Amino acid sequence: MYCLDTNIVIDLLKGDRELSLKLDSIEGRLFISPITIFELFKGIINEDEVRVIEDMLSEFSILEFSIDVGKTFGELFRNLKNSGRTIPESDLMIASFIKSHNLIFVTRDKKHFDNIGVKVEFW
Repeated sequence: MYCLDTNIVIDLLKGDRELSLKLDSIEGRLFISPITIFELFKGIINEDEVRVIEDMLSEFSILEFSIDVGKTFGELFRNLKNSGRTIPESDLMIASFIKSHNLIFVTRDKKHFDNIGVKVEFW
């Protein structure tokens, strides 16, 4: 099963037809993290945009916060810190959901998600 990054959802909202067709071919549920919801609504300008995002979000299952997700965040944070790497905490939070739920993460952000201990596909 797949979890989509914010940049994937934004490209869907912008009408990326090739991406939409690829997602339509996937069997099973598609997930997003609560962090993606925060990031999407952060850029809202008007109520029309709110409705468009709400409609889009209804197509996905939303992952929930849990103690396991929090523990995974701490583990990933320590591993990155010990290796001298850092990524934005919002991306680290998303990675924590992915790893905790054993999902494949779909993103276009190779810089932050490459080699941090989660399954990733770069579309």
